[in-house]
Amino acid sequence: MICESPEMKRVMDIALKAAKSNAPILLVGETGVGKEIIGDFIHQNSNRKNNPIVKINCASIPKELVESELFGNVKGAFTGAIMSREGLFKHAEGGTLLFDEIGELSTTCQAKLLRVLQGGDYRKVGSILEQKADCRIISATNINIEESLKNNKLRNDLLHRLSVITINIPKLKDRKEDIPAFISYFIEKYSKEEKKEGISISQDALEYLKTREWKGNVRELENEIRKAIILADDRILNKKQFSLLNDYSLDFKGFSNMELAEKDVIVNALKMYNGNKKRAAKYIGIARYTLRRRMIEYKII
Repeated sequence: MICESPEMKRVMDIALKAAKSNAPILLVGETGVGKEIIGDFIHQNSNRKNNPIVKINCASIPKELVESELFGNVKGAFTGAIMSREGLFKHAEGGTLLFDEIGELSTTCQAKLLRVLQGGDYRKVGSILEQKADCRIISATNINIEESLKNNKLRNDLLHRLSVITINIPKLKDRKEDIPAFISYFIEKYSKEEKKEGISISQDALEYLKTREWKGNVRELENEIRKAIILADDRILNKKQFSLLNDYSLDFKGFSNMELAEKDVIVNALKMYNGNKKRAAKYIGIARYTLRRRMIEYKII
């Protein structure tokens, strides 16, 4: 854990105290602030650390399958249930179950989850037998909770069950003291991965990065450092490199995955050659006029 700022030291102090309890914890913060990492930290400092931590991204599972994913099902319980299977509550037995993007659960599934939190037991889909739930519940969300309650997207009674302890994780721009430590960590990590050991960062680049908004928080900073290392021509990352990385527009809306990949290649090639279209086209292996046409199509400034 990297926590040089007073804000994050306060967060980690609460997390460490909360880890000793079995009470449900709600982690609240924007995408990329490190909610999952703090969930891992809580588990590793709890009395359940020798048992598994099981994570479920509530936004990635079709709502008609969420109940089966959580509680399991018996053979023939629904079309396609060709065998009995255990759910995530069973897999997390004795450990921790982390619900990422808890606000994406349908209200029907929220009601079923509430029943487990209230009574401590659950049933497989298609079964009448009760099973005991023995796992610590940690939930994470980036939604506006008040707005979700107002729009009936999040049940108030479930929220109270999930948030015995609520930990609000600040944005990266509100904990600028952490930025240099993150940068050092990511430089060490990706310089090894890219086989470019010995890379460092100049003071002007460091100061520049500390002034950025970082709407994607730590995840965006990590991606920026990784890109800079990949495209670096020397061993010192300077302000000019990061300014160039930030100059090109990346409007992904409306493009297919293949188009996104092609656009990313073009943007990175232009960055590598400081906007020189001739050299970028040669590097990619396309004609210069093709590059210009693609830049117009993909709205690359």
